[in-house]
Amino acid sequence: MKTSTQPVTPSQLKAEAQAELLKACLTALNEIPNHALNVVPGFRCTYALAAALSDYLKR
Repeated sequence: MKTSTQPVTPSQLKAEAQAELLKACLTALNEIPNHALNVVPGFRCTYALAAALSDYLKR
């Protein structure tokens, strides 16, 4: 996580932790071969899920 000299609110810490977790998930998804997904509605394969997560992180 980033360090700063300004006070950080709990909601800012939560948002930063969530972003770091999503980045870690994206990294993990990109390390595994492409597989069909039957348990994640709207995402047919791991690459599609990784692409959606990447787009989300760019916002």
